[in-house]
Parts: sequence; C-alpha cells; structure tokens
Amino acid sequence: MAPLYTVLLPTHNRADVVGFAIESVLAQTEPDFELLVVGDGCTDHTAAVVSAFGDTRVRWFDLPKAPAFGYANRNVALREATGELVAFMAHDDLMLPDHLEVMAERFKDHAVEWAYSRPLWVSDEGVVVPFAIDLRQPDQLDHFLSQHNSIPASCVVYRRSRHERVGFWPEDVSDAADWQMWRRMIAPSNGSNLAFVRQPTTLHFRADWRTGPTWGPSPLPAWLIASTMAWWPESLRLAVRGRNPQSAFADALREPAFVSGLRAGVDRAIDALAWTQAIEIAWLREDQAADRAWTDELRATQSDLLQVREQVTQSQARSTALSDELSQLRCAVTTIPFQRLIRLQRRLQVRFGANPLRRTDAFSGQAYLAANPDVETSGIDPLDHYYVYGMLEGRSAR
Repeated sequence: MAPLYTVLLPTHNRADVVGFAIESVLAQTEPDFELLVVGDGCTDHTAAVVSAFGDTRVRWFDLPKAPAFGYANRNVALREATGELVAFMAHDDLMLPDHLEVMAERFKDHAVEWAYSRPLWVSDEGVVVPFAIDLRQPDQLDHFLSQHNSIPASCVVYRRSRHERVGFWPEDVSDAADWQMWRRMIAPSNGSNLAFVRQPTTLHFRADWRTGPTWGPSPLPAWLIASTMAWWPESLRLAVRGRNPQSAFADALREPAFVSGLRAGVDRAIDALAWTQAIEIAWLREDQAADRAWTDELRATQSDLLQVREQVTQSQARSTALSDELSQLRCAVTTIPFQRLIRLQRRLQVRFGANPLRRTDAFSGQAYLAANPDVETSGIDPLDHYYVYGMLEGRSAR
C-alpha cells in the first residue's frame, strides 16, 4: 500500500547535520511516509549516518555528483516516489514533530495542491525569527511569483500529481530550482490551489555555503536586531553553547513543552512586530504630514518672494521712468528759457535790424570761446550763450 507521504531529503557532504534532519522526520506523529535520502556525490560518511538508523522507511540513493545543487539527482528519486503528498526536507533543517500531520490536514480539501507553513529562520546563535508571508494576499503572491522566493523548501508540501503535471525539478538552472517549480505549481491557478498554515512546523537554518549577513529575506536583518530587545520572547532564544544549532534544537525538540513554547513565542513576536510596524507607520505619516506642511510653507514663501521680486522690478521700472522724466525736465529748464530768449533776440534783430552787440563790435566770439572752453562743447552759438548765460554769470564778452 502506498504511503501518504514521500519525504525528499537531498544531501551533499553534511554528515555533521543530516542525522538530525533524518531524526526529526522519523519522529513525526504522522508515521505513514517513505523517506528518500538522495546523496549528491557524497564523499564523507553520510552513507554510514543514514544506514545507522535502520528504519525500513528510509531509502538511500548514493548517486554521483550532479551539476549545481544536484537537481537532476532529486528527480531520479522523485520518479520512484509513491506517496500521495511530497514533503521536502533540507539536510540542515528540522521538522517539528507534527509537521506532516498538520500539513496533511490542509490536503483534505481536494482543491489544495500546494501548501506551506510559517517559516522560522534560526541564526547560528540560536535565535528563532518568524517570517510573515501570506500568499493568499494578492500583493504578496505577486511579489513571490515575480520577484523572489522567501519560503524555505522545508515548509512546503504538495500533491505528487501536481509535479507530474507541471514537471519535476528544473535541471538546467544553477540555483533557486525550488522557487521555479513552486511557481509552475501555483501560478496557473493564480494561487487558488494553495493553502497557508499559520503555525510554524519546521526550523530553517543558515546553509553553510551562505557566509554573508544576507542569508534570508530582506526583513531578516532588522528582525534579528529586534530579537535583541527586551520584549523578544525567551522561548525564541536557545543557548547553543558552542554546538551547531541543529544539534541544540534537535535535543530541545525531544521535549513537548519546547514546541508549544516556541509557537506561543512566535505569536507574541509577530504581534509585537506588527505593533512596532504600526507605530512606525504612524510616525511616518506624522513625518509626511510635517513634510507637507513645510512644503506648503516653503511654496508660500517662494510665492511671497516672487511677489516682492515683481514689486522690486516694477519699482525699478518706475525709478527708470522718473529718471527719464527728470532728465527731460532738466533739459526743459535749460532749453525753454533759451528758446524764449532766442525769440526775444530775434525780435530785437527785427526791430533794430541787427544784434546790438554785433553792431557795436562789443563782442568777440573767438575771445569768448577762448575764455570759456565749455561753450564750444555745448554747441550753442557763442553770442547766444553770452546773451543767455554769460551776462547772468558775469563772463567777459571779449
């Protein structure tokens, strides 16, 4: 009789941790499964670790190294799978004892073909960080399908019939093959065939080949900082005391109270993080409102400055006009009397027949110009200048 589950566990030279992963599978409250351990060119003592369990449900595939992460070897084992449901198990992750049982409940709904549980990321220091992602929400589903994967493969269970329809693990990629297969499984139905289990059922640890700080989704560094705060639940911290974290958590999982405390701590942490996020959003809105008020005030000030600039321009124009008018007035002051005097002189010329000064030879134009150089530059006839200005100013006529 075919088992309910096929559990796929690929591994490559992690004999130091793969035993803890296998132990967590064999300790499941749902015992109806086959465990396919796929050795991808293992050169360490992984085979000895696997055979030491002596459980008939465990099958060991000792295969030559395949390209990249050995996706082709996973397909070799999957083609021999007989379970109705397929669960994935990373060689450095752990299942909580009821993972298979809890996930199977979702598949009682025949519309469900792919399901995942809440991810828990575990740091090397033993800090457990929950991650919130609900693919039933359109924006989160779109981000998952189009941007990147933030769900560890160990959280996922799917119907074997699904991958037989859409294809097995892609063998022509260097990484993220799980994400590509997940997308093929849920994108055609736009996520209507998926289910989300809010409670965590697995523990995901940092892979040994990830050496930088960005070994998880983008919010993880901020959440690790949050885990140092006083409100962070103590049940989400485990003292590893120099051991690898898988060993420390494998021991803790043997205590039923640890799992219940872990899940309660996850709920408290999620609530606290949501509250913190809400406060940050409120502060952000206050900052945005203050920015808008400041922007409005800046625009009003700029408008006032433009008005002042316009007034200054108008004043400068008026000043220029006044200056022109003043120049015209000055010209009028010097020319209008002169023109009148010229007319008077002409009347005298008409009356007496000639200029009295010229007639008596009492005026020498040449001598007047020599004594008064400014007269020549004025362009006024010397005699006219003397008659209009020179006599008033006491200038000599000769």
